[in-house]
Amino acid sequence: MARSHRPASSLAPLVLAGALLLSGCGGESGGEVVGTADPQASASASASGVGSPSASSTGYEKATPEHPARNVPVPTLPEAAKEETFDGAKAFMQYWQDSMQYLVQTGDKQYAADAVSPRNPQYKDLLEGLTSLYDDGQWVTDGLPTYRVEYDGEWGRVNDGYALIVYQSRADGVLWNSAGKVDDISGHTYNGQPQTLYLDYIDGRWWFNSIGDIQNVDYGDN
Repeated sequence: MARSHRPASSLAPLVLAGALLLSGCGGESGGEVVGTADPQASASASASGVGSPSASSTGYEKATPEHPARNVPVPTLPEAAKEETFDGAKAFMQYWQDSMQYLVQTGDKQYAADAVSPRNPQYKDLLEGLTSLYDDGQWVTDGLPTYRVEYDGEWGRVNDGYALIVYQSRADGVLWNSAGKVDDISGHTYNGQPQTLYLDYIDGRWWFNSIGDIQNVDYGDN
């Protein structure tokens, strides 16, 4: 399948004031939802049982117009994510999604940054935009990214890494501060179309490299 590799496509919105980030779950059947947009269900969403601790054990509270999310489950890299297999890549994608949802809800980029491939370190810098919003006393409600991995999509070696087909989107969100609403954050569905996710397997574990649009696929305006 021909591709147009656009490394910063899904992270660039992070650097825009009042704008959110990335990615999420596409639309159609035939794939596996890596996780859910609500950490209250995240731990049980994966068939293999990987993911963050359950919200019931942490006292998780979703963000509201009055306060940021509280007691967000800390992402944990599962042992399965260290296997150089398709299931290992899926387990890593659960961790990546958990890390990105944690970033959206807390402004803490530590876990997402630590999952970025050393072959593409500039992605870490792109996470800083959302961190800065929280440092300025702002927070986000909703707007969480999720991913769906294709069962029967392309999967295999690409140069020194791997590629697999994913559907991504994010819900609409709102940016707040103590004075009230700051801005709306538009969601993104990528027109329900697939993209190619690039992963690296280095030193016995998976790393996120980038996401690229597939050539000649219509991603629309949303």
